[in-house]
Amino acid sequence: MTRNEIATELADLWTEFTPEQINRLLAGNVPVDLLEFFLDYADWFARDVGGFEGSEHQFQREQLPNLLIMGYLIRLLEERLR
Repeated sequence: MTRNEIATELADLWTEFTPEQINRLLAGNVPVDLLEFFLDYADWFARDVGGFEGSEHQFQREQLPNLLIMGYLIRLLEERLR
C-alpha cells in the first residue's frame, strides 16, 4: 500500500469507529506520554506559531491534536506493513 492509500483507509475507518474503539486503538498503539506531548505541542503551535487565536479558530485548535495523532498512526501503519 502507498502512503496515500494507508492514510485514506485509516481516515475512512476512523469515521466509522465508535469512541470506545478509538480509545482502544489509541491505548494499544500510542503511549500516554506521547498523547500528552501531542496535546501540549498542538496547544503551543496553535497559540504561538499558527495564529489560531480567537473563537473563529476554535475548531482548528481542537483538531490539531487529532491530526498529530492520525499522522503518528499512519506512520505506525507504514512501519508495520513493511
